[in-house]
Amino acid sequence: MITNNAKSVVDILQNLHADIAADLYPDGGWLKCIECGRRQSFTTSDAGRYLKSGWPEHCGQLMIVIGLRPLSEMQRAHDQLVGIVLGEVEIGLDEEEVRHLDTAASVLCWVLGHNHNMTFADNLAKLEKATKAAGYELKDGQHASS
Repeated sequence: MITNNAKSVVDILQNLHADIAADLYPDGGWLKCIECGRRQSFTTSDAGRYLKSGWPEHCGQLMIVIGLRPLSEMQRAHDQLVGIVLGEVEIGLDEEEVRHLDTAASVLCWVLGHNHNMTFADNLAKLEKATKAAGYELKDGQHASS
């Protein structure tokens, strides 16, 4: 027969991986294949499973966690920038400074997968096309090379 104390310890141990994942990866994260550079996102729940049974592999190699800022932090930065760009928050910036913040906001929209601001996504597609037409190939984690 399991006592209440023993039952509490069993409950703690059964939830240990999920609890650690919630502390380490509250917003999930990103994995990267060290062979080919492939990236994939993971959730806090995924991290709990990975901590318990092992991290995923790709190209026969263990994927590594790469350091991106938490999604909540990126979303907060986005919201602050958009508030300034839309004039909802006045902090005394000139037009050029606001234009720079608008550019930063469009990059964050792309990173966060928002469809309401496609400026950066459109510009990136144009750059990739021009780079390829000029004979350069972009590879993950590398600069353009011919």
